[in-house]
Amino acid sequence: MQISDKLYGTFKIHEPVLAELIDCHAVQRLKGIQQYGLPPEYSNNGNFTRYDHSLGVLLLLRKLGASLTEQVAGLLHDISHTAFSHLTNAILGTSLYTDLQDQRHEAFLLSSEAAPILRKHGYDPRHIADLKRHTLLESELPELCADRIDYTLRELLHHERPIDLEECVERLAVHKDRIIFTEMEMAAKFATDYLYVMAEGWASIEKTVRQHFFIHAVQTALDKDIISVDDLFEDDAHVLDKITRTKNPTIRASLQLLTSGFRLEEDEREPQLSLPRDFQYVDPKFRRGGRIYSLSKTSPGFAQMVDRQKDLHRKGVRVRFLNSTGLLRRIKC
Repeated sequence: MQISDKLYGTFKIHEPVLAELIDCHAVQRLKGIQQYGLPPEYSNNGNFTRYDHSLGVLLLLRKLGASLTEQVAGLLHDISHTAFSHLTNAILGTSLYTDLQDQRHEAFLLSSEAAPILRKHGYDPRHIADLKRHTLLESELPELCADRIDYTLRELLHHERPIDLEECVERLAVHKDRIIFTEMEMAAKFATDYLYVMAEGWASIEKTVRQHFFIHAVQTALDKDIISVDDLFEDDAHVLDKITRTKNPTIRASLQLLTSGFRLEEDEREPQLSLPRDFQYVDPKFRRGGRIYSLSKTSPGFAQMVDRQKDLHRKGVRVRFLNSTGLLRRIKC
C-alpha cells in the first residue's frame, strides 16, 4: 500500500496490520468527520478530516522512528470520535472542553472491526487503546506529541503561515520517549505559530460564536427527536442530512445564520452574547549544547506572550451583532 500526504510525502506501507486497519470501516469513517467539528459549509474557513490527521500522525510517528505498536495506536487514536468531533461534548450537555472521546476510546475500539484485526496480528486491543502508554503519540499539554504537532502543522498549511513545514519536521527528535526540537529557533517558531492558530483559528472569536450556534442547532435536533444519540456515532453527513431537511424554525434559523454570514463587534459592557473561550499553548523542549531546555524557561518574551494570550482568552467572548437581528430572534438562545 502507498499513501501520500501533503505534509510528509509518499510512504509505502508494507506492514499488513497497518494496511488492513487503514482499509477498515472504523478508520475510513473518519473521512466524514471534520477535525474541528464545524462542517465546511458552516465554518468561515477550510478544514481537514480526522482521517487526514490520523494518517498524518501515523506518518509522523514513522518518521520519528516510533515502534510499530505506537504507529498502530497513532492510526487508531481518533476512531472513537463522533460526528462533529469535540463539539459533540457540548451537544451532549457536557463542557465543550471535556474529552469524552478519550473516555470512550477503549470501549469503542474494542467493539469495532479494528479489534479482531489487531488480535489477528498479535496485538492486544486494550494495550493499543491505552493512549497513556504511547508517549510519542500523546502527552499532556503543554508538551509536544505527534497528535498535537500534526494538527498544528495542518492548520498552518491552511493559514499559510511562513513556517517551513518540512524543516520543522526535520528539526524534531526523540529524547527519553518524548518529542523535542533540535534547536531553540524552531521550537520558538512552532510554539508562536501554535498560539496564532489557536487564537485566530479554532479558538477565535468568530469560530467560538459559530460553534455556539451550530451546537444549539444539533442540540435542538436531539431534543425534538429529529436525530438520536446513535446518529452521532455515524459521520457528519449522516447527521447533517437529517437536520438540514427539518422545518424546525430554530434549527433553520441557526443554520441560515451560519451560511448567510454575520458581523460582530466586541462589547465588554453590554454584550448580546457571552461565551467561554478556549485557551491552549505548547511549551516545547529543545536541545542545546547537549542539554534539554524548556522554551518558556529560556525565552522571557515567549512566556510573556503566553500570559498575555491567556489573559485575553480568560475574558471569554463578549460580542454584539451588527446584522442578522431577525435570525437571532428566531434562534432563541
